[in-house]
Amino acid sequence: MQLFLITIFSLLAFSLFWYRKAIFDVVQLIPFWSKMRKVEMHIVSEKYPFAKHEKQYLLYCQADKRVKERDYIILYFHGGAWQFGSPDDFLPAAQVMTDWGFPVLMASHRRLPWHGYQSMREDISLALEKTWEIMKEKGLEDKKIILGGMSSGGNLAALLYFDKKTLANLNIPKEKLSAIFLQAAPLDLSQMQWSPTIQLFGGRKASTTFAAANPITYLQATDSRPMYLIHGDKDGVVQYECTTSFWEKTKSLSFPNVRFETIKGGAHSASSDWAVADNNTRKMLKDWLGQFE
Repeated sequence: MQLFLITIFSLLAFSLFWYRKAIFDVVQLIPFWSKMRKVEMHIVSEKYPFAKHEKQYLLYCQADKRVKERDYIILYFHGGAWQFGSPDDFLPAAQVMTDWGFPVLMASHRRLPWHGYQSMREDISLALEKTWEIMKEKGLEDKKIILGGMSSGGNLAALLYFDKKTLANLNIPKEKLSAIFLQAAPLDLSQMQWSPTIQLFGGRKASTTFAAANPITYLQATDSRPMYLIHGDKDGVVQYECTTSFWEKTKSLSFPNVRFETIKGGAHSASSDWAVADNNTRKMLKDWLGQFE
């Protein structure tokens, strides 16, 4: 019994040390979530299922006041380590973007631990096809689509955007995807600290599934569409190197239109706190989105 307790204590101590940065960052997320729940909302949303599972749906969001509407909509994938959160939780982010004149679709998907990369890959494809259906239903088919995502949602947005082989088989004009912004996202899974979450999502590092779940895999030729990357250099949840590695790959392939912002001293929430605060991160995103009239 004593040996068992010593073993358990040793494993716990090792885990606390190994994941200390992530634990510290997760604790820092508590104030962020508290602020999210206190945001005064003025947004109108409609729910659109795209398959039978309760998590397979989109929220179509518009401002409840008259704003000058852009010629683009935003399809946004929320964060939550591929297992937590919902579009409803991230409505404050949608509200900011609808106030800027963008209709926003917030995507939900099946989750870990019961569903991994393969299920989510299917869901993001279905979500995009449903987005096109909604656009036609609402007379928005002339608009183009900007993809966006935070944390794990950024991973999914990047997979959808850069996997051109899968995209070619979807029922949507390919030229509709015109730009992407990615916030503290696992864009190079090989740079992530190993965790059960990563194992559940992508499998073993040497596996074909892991490569397929890794957005950097799909960077194979130059792409002139606008891209915006932002990441805090003290992120303990999604390592900063996930974005710097991805960015370096875009440079090696001569991507001409990539903007990369580092939040000095920024933890994980620093890339998404624009949803609850009119801060510099929000101003930078608004400035980048300002090119899409």
